[in-house]
Amino acid sequence: MSTFKERLVLEQDQLADKINGLDTFLKNKEASSKLDPIQLDLLNIQLPTMMTYYKILKMRMTFIELEEATNIKHPNLIRATEENSNTNEA
Repeated sequence: MSTFKERLVLEQDQLADKINGLDTFLKNKEASSKLDPIQLDLLNIQLPTMMTYYKILKMRMTFIELEEATNIKHPNLIRATEENSNTNEA
């Protein structure tokens, strides 16, 4: 049985592979030109959406790692991070 963090990493890795595959396909004009124009338009919309989802997964992982490192749970994690940032600026 895998942990939540392991499943999140796996999801990130699988999504990265799908993003790379779709990006490669869309850049291959010969292959992508064979698609129905509506399908091609939808894939061109899908790619940045997938990239946004990937960024969200990365942010979630960052919060998990910060929680593990600091033993501070969200939402206090955000305040603690901001307070630490403000202290470092002074």
